[in-house]
Amino acid sequence: MSSYNKDKIREVAGELAAAFVKNYKCSLEEAGSFFLGSILKHDEVARLVDAAVNPKQLSRNAIFKNFVKKSRKELYYQLRKYKNNADDRAALQSALEAARAHPTEEALELLLQSVADFHVSSEERFEENDVFYDQLHQVLANAATIVDIGCGVQPLFFPAERFANITRYVALDKDKESVQLMQDIKAIFPHKYQWLHPDNWNISEGCGKICKQHGIETFDVALVLKVVAVVQRTHPELVEELKNLAAKTLVVSGVKESMVKKQDIGRRERRLLLNFIESCGRTKLAEFELKNEFVIIA
Repeated sequence: MSSYNKDKIREVAGELAAAFVKNYKCSLEEAGSFFLGSILKHDEVARLVDAAVNPKQLSRNAIFKNFVKKSRKELYYQLRKYKNNADDRAALQSALEAARAHPTEEALELLLQSVADFHVSSEERFEENDVFYDQLHQVLANAATIVDIGCGVQPLFFPAERFANITRYVALDKDKESVQLMQDIKAIFPHKYQWLHPDNWNISEGCGKICKQHGIETFDVALVLKVVAVVQRTHPELVEELKNLAAKTLVVSGVKESMVKKQDIGRRERRLLLNFIESCGRTKLAEFELKNEFVIIA
């Protein structure tokens, strides 16, 4: 970096960051650090920035325009990650080891906080878990069997003590790390999670396999939280599989705002979920909202 005009490169990185954060959920500091690092990693781009007479000249350069496009895309996908940084991962591992050594209630509480800090989806709902489960309890208090599709690690926060009849909660996700974490925590606190049955599963494997594997003809409840819209967008041919879930009651949810973009998508997601419920031959029974999520029970 010593051969370049440091202030000029920082200024350009700051301008790129300011433009990015107008439309995306990212701090100016984080974006600025990212673009500065990206420029410095590309010697050709750093030279272009250093030699540019003015911003207009730089913005017209094909190499620079391509760099900006790729860098914005890279930062966008970083923000879309469902797991946080290496520090949060290290903290989670530390809490896991502490719980193994001393499996106390306090250790479990600290461990669950670390889980929420590391897993983005659980972090989003962490402060609203009480409200979320209060609302579910009003309708599903007598549920004995639950299947949770694409659950992440959310089942770890399920208040089983409030659902007196619960005997089997099948927690399914394609992410092996999330499933392993649930299995590890169940092994440390077996009496706390005797009802929990985590397993690796992908929608492409079919819903019929779930009932057969767990010896349940029809689940009392199927939780499909923040999943339907994702499947519709990425693998629309698999939406039919979700319709085949054998459950007396279906609980689906969608988000009000895009995960990364500053964009209201609530009306679109709600319409998609209502259409999904109708195509399943079901009727909406209840609906409630959280800060950035709406939940429909059918």
